[in-house]
Amino acid sequence: MPRPPAGLAVVKTIRTEIADTAPFQARFAREVRAAQRVSVAWTAQVLDADTEVTPPWIATAYVPGPTLQHMVDSDFGPLPPASAHVLARRMALALVAVHEAGIAHRDVKPSDVLLHRTARESSISASPGPVELFRIA
Repeated sequence: MPRPPAGLAVVKTIRTEIADTAPFQARFAREVRAAQRVSVAWTAQVLDADTEVTPPWIATAYVPGPTLQHMVDSDFGPLPPASAHVLARRMALALVAVHEAGIAHRDVKPSDVLLHRTARESSISASPGPVELFRIA
């Protein structure tokens, strides 16, 4: 996947009322460590994170592009079969890498999937949720 322009990242912080519990802190730290081990072309790279501060945060590579949900809901409508096939294959490759790192994403949905098109090909990604960390892109 092409790298974002230098300096662009997505930083997600966890709300204090969620992050203040010991079970959440342990799970978040474990999920960040696992996400840092995922490196496949179809996932957003974890750039940095700090699970010891308030609020805890994670920074991932910025993936420019709309969500799959936005594309389907807009004038574009459903993807053509060939595009849907490419998307499904790349999502499967990303999910395999995520699962091999010990992460189980519990609710992959169209709003999690980012579509990024380059001159050569389309790339796909899913953004991490606020709690479970999963990267596709």
